[in-house]
Amino acid sequence: MNILIVDDAENVRHNILRLLVQESGMNTFRQAASCSEAMVCLETEVPAILIVDLKLPDGSGFEIIEKASQLTPKPLIIVLSNFGLTKFRERALSLGASYFLIKLKNLTS
Repeated sequence: MNILIVDDAENVRHNILRLLVQESGMNTFRQAASCSEAMVCLETEVPAILIVDLKLPDGSGFEIIEKASQLTPKPLIIVLSNFGLTKFRERALSLGASYFLIKLKNLTS
């Protein structure tokens, strides 16, 4: 199973990878630190699961969600963000995200 993790914080990407490997034994991961890197990844291979932050240095996670939602097959899209406002959650879900999770402090440190 191919998973794409998009977050500009390297420690967050590392911690997500560590948790997924420990809990599932999966080891097929791609990483992107920016919107542009994520778009390249989406153009080269459709992930089964996309984990994406909303705030990226060169764009918005909303752009990535919208692009990923148009792919076939559509990946399971999980938003992992510090922005817990209802309007962000509603927009992400309306664009095609399946889940919207708030980052935990221990994930970012």
